[in-house]
Amino acid sequence: MNDVHRRGLERNTGAVIEIVVEKSPAFYTNVLPGDVLIKINGVDVRDAAHAIKLMTQINTNDKTATFTVIRNNKEKQIEIDFTKT
Repeated sequence: MNDVHRRGLERNTGAVIEIVVEKSPAFYTNVLPGDVLIKINGVDVRDAAHAIKLMTQINTNDKTATFTVIRNNKEKQIEIDFTKT
């Protein structure tokens, strides 16, 4: 996140989602570019590199994962459904 994001959200941690690939589970469960990812399955996201590490550890056999994002200055939980592709 850059300083503008940090000041606006009043936080140092998290990762801005810049791209959502069409026809991906994130696309179909309405993750949007500009969302700030702050938790993955309840684990706090420190920064973009940490978000990537957490995402690679998701077991897609579980069929879902929970992303907590900040959108429009509100916290929102999004259930990523891996069966939607």
